Amino acid sequence: MTLPPWVTATAGLAIGAALGFALPADPPPEPAEAGPTRYGSVAPSLAQEEAERALDRKIAALEHPVRDQQLPPEVILAEIGVQRGQTVVDIGAGSGRLSLPLARALQGQGRVYATDVDERLVPVLRDKAAREGLTALHPVLVQPGVDPFYATQVFDRMLLCSVFEYLQAPTDFFAALRPSLRPGTGRLAILQGHTHARYFATDFHVGFRRARLLAEGQHSPVLDRLQPHVRERLRSLPADLPIDTTLATELAADFERMLADSRLLADLLWRDDPVLGLGAGWLNAIADDDRMLLAWIHAHFDGTGLWHGHQPPRTPAETAAIRTVAFTALLPYFPDNMPREVYPRGIYLTPQGIARRLQAVGYRLERTVRTLPGHDFLIFAPAD
Repeated sequence: MTLPPWVTATAGLAIGAALGFALPADPPPEPAEAGPTRYGSVAPSLAQEEAERALDRKIAALEHPVRDQQLPPEVILAEIGVQRGQTVVDIGAGSGRLSLPLARALQGQGRVYATDVDERLVPVLRDKAAREGLTALHPVLVQPGVDPFYATQVFDRMLLCSVFEYLQAPTDFFAALRPSLRPGTGRLAILQGHTHARYFATDFHVGFRRARLLAEGQHSPVLDRLQPHVRERLRSLPADLPIDTTLATELAADFERMLADSRLLADLLWRDDPVLGLGAGWLNAIADDDRMLLAWIHAHFDGTGLWHGHQPPRTPAETAAIRTVAFTALLPYFPDNMPREVYPRGIYLTPQGIARRLQAVGYRLERTVRTLPGHDFLIFAPAD
């Protein structure tokens, strides 16, 4: 879709008006040494979203086969050096995807504490441990933040997998944990999904909002960006049939190309309302947090002209901004289980951001494991 000059000249104003939120200040170049980030409100919203999620859906997501490919337990356990007799804590254990292999590796000698803030998951873990006779596994219900339980133990290994983004005050959290990590030999492992790739081709097999997308008809900004043969296959596929592997892979490739498209958001807004560009229909399908996210990025990068496709991104920050804008813009059309970007805290979710926070409160980055395709894997030792 080619926008007329008068449209592109005023698109920035329309986008800001359409998003309609007070804009937070720019993020600091480095995280604060203590306390919550100025974007801490993102974490409670994510945590609340998890708490309200139906238990069966939550367990299905935690145990999705794609996680076996992306997070193979045998690789993780080998890298962190789990041995018999150790005391291990799996923080944010969920349904036990890593806690169970950890307990098996101890062979009855040692303990694995599987902590979680969701009281519904603790009995699930207890039942699994009982069925396998894993006496080393001890599920523990904890409160969000630094629960007093952690101060009652000295741990040889601490493990957090896809948990960092849910911590409202990460610096305070890890500072409080530090005395519970065994001096000298203790290790803390953090696994965090890449901030630049938070989806996989397998996400397109289920939950894809095919009917919503196809209903938009001719000149849909999203449909027009799909390869012609992909559009035709979508139109010809019966609504009750799932997306096959080949089509899912091609959809993922088109999705990836759209993430670099700086004009996608403006096209969506102006298609809904070519006079004012308010995009009411599309924006109503976006969660409040996501509209706030788009408003912040718009305010921070509006002067670059990126919104109108006048020039390619010139810096890594601009590239990341456009990617996140496009990702958020596509959420109403693509799988409802697609992970949500948390761009305002993205500077803290990079390996460098995580390392800065932990180094400030007594940890030393021992090494970075680069064998996992979709996750950063950082192993820390006590600094002293």
